[in-house]
Amino acid sequence: MLHLPDLQKNKIEFRKIINERFTLIDTKLKEINSNEHSEDEILNAINELSYDFRYAFFPPEIHFNGKTFKVFADFGWTTFKYVLFNFSTFEKGANFTSAKFTQDAVFNKSTFNCEIRFDSAKFIKEANFSRTTINNDIHFDECVFKGKANFLLAKFDFANKKSRSLRQQISAQSSFSKAKFGREADFRHSHFFSQITFFKAEFSTEASFRYTKFYNDTNFKWMKFAGDTFFDKCKFRDFVDFSSSIFASNSDVFFRNTIFYQNIDFGYVTFASFVKFESHKRRSIFSNESVVNFQNVRNESSAKVAFNQVVLRPCWFIKVDSTN
Repeated sequence: MLHLPDLQKNKIEFRKIINERFTLIDTKLKEINSNEHSEDEILNAINELSYDFRYAFFPPEIHFNGKTFKVFADFGWTTFKYVLFNFSTFEKGANFTSAKFTQDAVFNKSTFNCEIRFDSAKFIKEANFSRTTINNDIHFDECVFKGKANFLLAKFDFANKKSRSLRQQISAQSSFSKAKFGREADFRHSHFFSQITFFKAEFSTEASFRYTKFYNDTNFKWMKFAGDTFFDKCKFRDFVDFSSSIFASNSDVFFRNTIFYQNIDFGYVTFASFVKFESHKRRSIFSNESVVNFQNVRNESSAKVAFNQVVLRPCWFIKVDSTN
């Protein structure tokens, strides 16, 4: 029944199958923990278990609200009509590779304590990850967001906030490489404690990073912004790389009251519309330690880059043609 390519299934029977699988896993976990085994034997036995929903076709309004996935959850190549994972917890890894969400996908206030993969997944409607807590690697590489992507107040690698210094090299990463956002992307108030990459990602409409905090290296290289982009009141604690990215003709970009604590690379960036850097009266947008690279920045027309109350250094503009 799980794998029949028909989304109009008997929901009661479908939910019964899902509940049976959760009950089966809980029973096996109790058996494993009740027997006298070494810690390694218990761990190996747990790792052999999984919630296997690969290639399944889920009918509408199937929800996993409040569920705790105690072992690996595999939803690879699964098709969802409308699914809810509100307040869910993933403990031992989860795979949503190439999953297709034909309606809204809601992961509001979920917690990911393990590596999660959404590589090549397709979100046809809204993808709601607001207020999620991600404590390990999460991958959205080559993911397609055709509806709104909502990451409002999300916390990335939150578990390492207190245990790691800001400059320390860390293993956890959040990746949106080559992801495509077809509608509004909302990352307001998000916290990225891990390294984050949007390498070659594309935003077709508005992208908002207002009040977002980046605590480690941030990679915006080779990106394309085709709508208005807001970095207002962001805080970048470590190196930021925008090199070779394109802000298209209908993409105004704003860095108002943003704070860069370390170096920034805008080398070979194309600004085809208006860009504004504006500092707060009491604090400059660039710190005294910042080195900003504007070399070979390309403006498709003049008088479109504005610096308001910003302290600049002449060496930052080497190889910049101010007439173009």
